[in-house]
Amino acid sequence: MQGRELIRTRWCLLIGVLLMISGCRDAMVNAFAFYPERLPPEAAAPSDAEELILNTPDGEQLQALWFDTQSDRTVLYLHGNAGHLFYRIDDARKIAATGVNVLLLSYRGYGKSSGSPSEQGLYTDAQTALDYLLTERGFKEQDLFIYGRSLGSAMAVHIAQHRQLAGLVLVTPFSSGNDMAKVMGMGWLNWALGSPLDSIHKVPNVPAPALFIHGDADDIVPFALGQKLYDAYPGAENSHKRFIAVPGADHNDLSVIAYPDYWYWIEAFMAEVRES
Repeated sequence: MQGRELIRTRWCLLIGVLLMISGCRDAMVNAFAFYPERLPPEAAAPSDAEELILNTPDGEQLQALWFDTQSDRTVLYLHGNAGHLFYRIDDARKIAATGVNVLLLSYRGYGKSSGSPSEQGLYTDAQTALDYLLTERGFKEQDLFIYGRSLGSAMAVHIAQHRQLAGLVLVTPFSSGNDMAKVMGMGWLNWALGSPLDSIHKVPNVPAPALFIHGDADDIVPFALGQKLYDAYPGAENSHKRFIAVPGADHNDLSVIAYPDYWYWIEAFMAEVRES
């Protein structure tokens, strides 16, 4: 009887530990995925942009910058997992210089936005920004592009499902959170993580054409994960989707290594989509 009780006790302890780890799933994803920086309330927006506050359905207030070129086309810019949106102002200006409006979004917990980041929260934030462009600004889906960089690529793919958007620009994208965990040597935790940031199983639901850009020396999001997502993306190569590999480029120097071609690729993609 004592042996049976010992076995039962050990099983109970094991189950308890497993349940505890499983219950910490969101906390683990948040710890690995998000590195926000705050901005003080008095931090001034650039003079060439309008600072906005977008209200989410779950009560958060999101900072955003609107670069208005009076165009009938707009790019929603979804940034990566670190810093705040002021680091992306130069990117937004370069995209706006191609002749489109740009909405640069700050996720919850980043910059001046309220709340704390989470996977589902960021999906809500991206959807809130898209809804703002459709309802408040009056754009049609076919007039909207989404630029998703790194973590932002997962947000872009998520909200582009079943939408007739003009196109996606996915820069240093990754296939899934599980694949990223393996890269970080944490693949053994995937049973507890579930399927976070699972873009590879969402892209079949995305009808919009897409441009992928990835450096072949990326040491944060491996080139192979961007290629894996591209391979899963629906549509014919060069007509509906295109992959541009940047030789020697790392995660954060793509636009520098490939300058000025990087911005030309994006401009040309948007023009081609418009004409098709």
